Amino acid sequence: MPSTPPAISAAPKYDRADGLTLLTTYFNSHGYRTKRQNYDHFRERIEVSGLNLVTIECAFGDAAFELPPSPNVWQVRARDLMWQKERLLNAAVARLPRECRKVAWLDGDILFERPDWAAEAVRLLDEFPVVQLFDRAVRLPRDHASYTGEGDIWESFAAVYRKRPHQLLKGDFAAHGHTGFAWAARREWLDAHGLYDACIAGSGDHMMAHALCGDWTSPCVQRIIGSNNRHREFFAAWAKRQYRDVRAKLGCVPGTVLHLWHGETADRRYVLRNQELAAFGFDPAADVRIGPAGCWEWSSRKPALHRWASDYFGHRREDGL
Repeated sequence: MPSTPPAISAAPKYDRADGLTLLTTYFNSHGYRTKRQNYDHFRERIEVSGLNLVTIECAFGDAAFELPPSPNVWQVRARDLMWQKERLLNAAVARLPRECRKVAWLDGDILFERPDWAAEAVRLLDEFPVVQLFDRAVRLPRDHASYTGEGDIWESFAAVYRKRPHQLLKGDFAAHGHTGFAWAARREWLDAHGLYDACIAGSGDHMMAHALCGDWTSPCVQRIIGSNNRHREFFAAWAKRQYRDVRAKLGCVPGTVLHLWHGETADRRYVLRNQELAAFGFDPAADVRIGPAGCWEWSSRKPALHRWASDYFGHRREDGL
């Protein structure tokens, strides 16, 4: 791992980067204050820098939208409450103008230490089809916007894979690095394959990272979705298709991202929630379909599964206790 300085702060302003479109999602069914505050902090830093950010906001049922409408906030309505992140990103990519050839997708609660991260992403996408936009991540404690010695530090998945690819074989998140937060890809890869959007319990970025390296039989994948089930087959089919165009050619932007606190990690139940989903016998080909606005909606009669999916957001407790 890169040596950690005593303090890490986000750049006050990022460098412009022509040719890169940034996407993020926003859905906040439980009205968490921290989620909105983090998003505003994330968005303001990008907008003052003149970078092109599009937010796709999803409201559920007849709930009101939360963000002020604007040309760069695309608002869609989902019939059913479930995890929609990668599905929304795919819907947003489909609406982008054809001239948007390099696309980044970012969690709406991160800040970048490196001011030229976006420009470096543009450069690396000339060489690599997919790029992770940091080599180190810090999960900050509550009420922190910079690192001063407190927080959990991770190497990024792409950084580890480029230096120590054998670590992937361990099937251990702590060994292979953080798979989320910020990625970018060439538009042609996104148009051809889309992001893997069938993880309605989250962890889609973890699944995709393994697939990009041809590791769709990883123990990590088995822990997330189980084995010998329809979801496993569905994922493997997507993974094999997209791998023909990537073949483990991952780029990595050096630099740190700071992840703003929004609840305790334990309350997100990363492993348990996916085990619970697998116990319902979830089949992406039969249980969900894409609705009129591009969001997931239920297509099967499994009321216990539907209740579980909607209850999950309350368990996250993103404002803490």
